[in-house]
Amino acid sequence: DAAVDAIQKLASLAGDDCEHCGNVTGLIASNKKGDAKVDLKVGAKVHARIVVEAKNKALSKLDWEREAAGSMSNRGATGFIGLCKHFDDMPNRSRLLVLGTQSVVISYDPEVDDFQILALVYQLVKLNTLSTTGHLDDVDIAEVNRSLDDAAKALDQLNGMSKNATAIRNAAN
Repeated sequence: DAAVDAIQKLASLAGDDCEHCGNVTGLIASNKKGDAKVDLKVGAKVHARIVVEAKNKALSKLDWEREAAGSMSNRGATGFIGLCKHFDDMPNRSRLLVLGTQSVVISYDPEVDDFQILALVYQLVKLNTLSTTGHLDDVDIAEVNRSLDDAAKALDQLNGMSKNATAIRNAAN
């Protein structure tokens, strides 16, 4: 819920609509895949949808690909953001796992991680998803680039802190 709340805040800031839907059956009978759906808007018109799936367990890359495909089908989406709560549960032991141009998994714990990291991924997936619809005319690319730059800097800082914390933990052990 906390991870979806963070996505909901990002969507609101971007002028998009995000709805919690993890406990509601989607387009496929008896299927509840997809914890949230984000309607991507240019102006007042919806042009595409991103689905969000949050997990608090380790999944392989293949498992994430299946989650993405199933969630997108169930929620009628063309973009996917997977949220993996613990860094150690990421299949590639990295902050990000890119499944495709419109599908990204991020290690993100709302209680610990910088909100800007999630903002970076959101903007990336949003732009790539909207680009396939051909409706980027009204999107302020300069503002998106500034947000992406800020988020990339925050990600670099976080990765540096993570390495320092690991070194301290190893020294303590």
